[in-house]
Amino acid sequence: MRRVTSRGLAVALTGVLCVGGGAMVGSAVVVASGIMLVTVVALAALWVVVAMVNVDVRREVSPRVFTVGDSAQVTLDVWAQTTGGRQRRVRAAAWHDPVSAPLVGEGRGELGVASIDSYGSEVPQGYVVGAARRGRGTLGPLRVTVTDPFGLVQRTRTCGQSTSVTVLPAIYTLDAGQAAASGGESAVTRRGMLMQHGADSPIPRPYAPGDSLRRVHWRATARHGEMMVRQEEQHDATHTQVVVDVALRRWLVGPTAKNHAELMDDAVTACASVTMHLADQGHRVVVLDSTGAQWGTVAGLDGRHDLLEKLAAVAPQQTQQTLVLERGSALLTVIIAGNVEASTIDDWARALGSSVVLLAQRLTPAVHAHARSYGWRAAPLTHDPAAAWQQAHSGEGSDETGGAATRV
Repeated sequence: MRRVTSRGLAVALTGVLCVGGGAMVGSAVVVASGIMLVTVVALAALWVVVAMVNVDVRREVSPRVFTVGDSAQVTLDVWAQTTGGRQRRVRAAAWHDPVSAPLVGEGRGELGVASIDSYGSEVPQGYVVGAARRGRGTLGPLRVTVTDPFGLVQRTRTCGQSTSVTVLPAIYTLDAGQAAASGGESAVTRRGMLMQHGADSPIPRPYAPGDSLRRVHWRATARHGEMMVRQEEQHDATHTQVVVDVALRRWLVGPTAKNHAELMDDAVTACASVTMHLADQGHRVVVLDSTGAQWGTVAGLDGRHDLLEKLAAVAPQQTQQTLVLERGSALLTVIIAGNVEASTIDDWARALGSSVVLLAQRLTPAVHAHARSYGWRAAPLTHDPAAAWQQAHSGEGSDETGGAATRV
């Protein structure tokens, strides 16, 4: 794409005025000066066509996936290609690598004055991107702009492809000393009780692609002469479930779209933090949304990255579906919701019992007290999931906040 700069427009307009004015007063010198100015702009336009070279780019992002609050280094290897086997000089060549939300960064620079031969020369460039919100953003494609020596005309060429970058939600460290469930044993304790009361021991089976190496049964491997892994599904029949309400109508509290996006970010951050906290305590955690769609399962270190990748792209949905919950085999249910009413809590309590932790964006004192009357732990959901988790387990009122958070 070629365009005349403001300076070029001024020069061209001055030339046209000189030609017209000189013709009116009969001054050949003024007319010649005007023609010269217009010619200079035309030559500048021709210059940028000749000076522009074919540019190829390789973009490296390290890391391609990072967490909110962290950053990534972007390195651009730029080749300016020429033809004909002769040297050419590129002057005033600037590059711009567009950065889309949620990524934040300034991808701009100068290629400088470079001597380019028929083999091309590699010019490494780089910049840093960060993110204050989760999501998937793109970098590029690269734009290279060549300007003539007088700054009258510019030509821009788009080069290469774009690169996708994923920003994972932040994970806050929750208080490990707090009970995970209302009056229930931890997953580790329950598994130990099952073993003591004669539950089947892990049964080794042949290794299958996708099995974690942490489940390798080395004694059975040595005995059978092939890789064997522990079959532990019998001890994972029970689990903890984390449910996130994704209905837009229950999150759209503020007057602008930005508010509901921020509220959903709070919900996703809380989901990630609570899930990793419970997994660290030995729970097998099943994460699903209010429509019943399962986002992932986390057990120990397994499934964590896949879940965080899923959470990076979660968005509210236009649905009128009521949030219907079922306990199933879950020992504990953690609900992360928007606007919650007392009648909704009554319906949930009949299905879930008392082993519930509720984090809601709108939780009035009356609704908070109603939830606690069922033995639930409840607290308002804020930007700080650690404070909300602490408040839910401390029994404080819904208009109070907890302590400080630690993000990992």
